Amino acid sequence: MHNNFQNWTEKYRAEKFEEVRGQEKAVIEIKNFFAKFPNKKAILLAGPVGIGKTTLAHVISKELNIEIFELNASDFRN
Repeated sequence: MHNNFQNWTEKYRAEKFEEVRGQEKAVIEIKNFFAKFPNKKAILLAGPVGIGKTTLAHVISKELNIEIFELNASDFRN
């Protein structure tokens, strides 16, 4: 039996800046940052759980052709 289940959040994840909702200010600031500093290839996204940091990182990667290097606080716990 083949399972075609796909997580809803992955299936409907925004893929373009114009699809990101509720973080319009962050999108503008990120676009401005990379426009102003085109040679910079890093940005730190921080905030509470569930506000779209990972989605925004994937959109940045796709729209601006920048590699994702993801670190989480739990990666550094002893």
